[in-house]
Amino acid sequence: QTVVSKHDDFILKRGKSYALTENNLYISAQNVYSTTVEGQFDNEPYTLELGKSKDFSVGNLTCKVVLTSIAYMDNEASFSKSCYDKSKQPKF
Repeated sequence: QTVVSKHDDFILKRGKSYALTENNLYISAQNVYSTTVEGQFDNEPYTLELGKSKDFSVGNLTCKVVLTSIAYMDNEASFSKSCYDKSKQPKF
């Protein structure tokens, strides 16, 4: 039995970063607004709206990070990371 998906929820405070992978792929939150977050994703600037996602790949894994909620007054944002192994997906 192999795990074909990985799921991880995390919170980013303004000015902090989170390691998405073990090989130094980070996401950071530089500004937290009421419906968007701005920061760096894999050393590139990004703006993400609430409910939207960023995609990335790690080896055979295809992953996405979704901005799930924003606590504007607390300067923090909640994200959900999920990955699946594209080599384990059924072929049609």
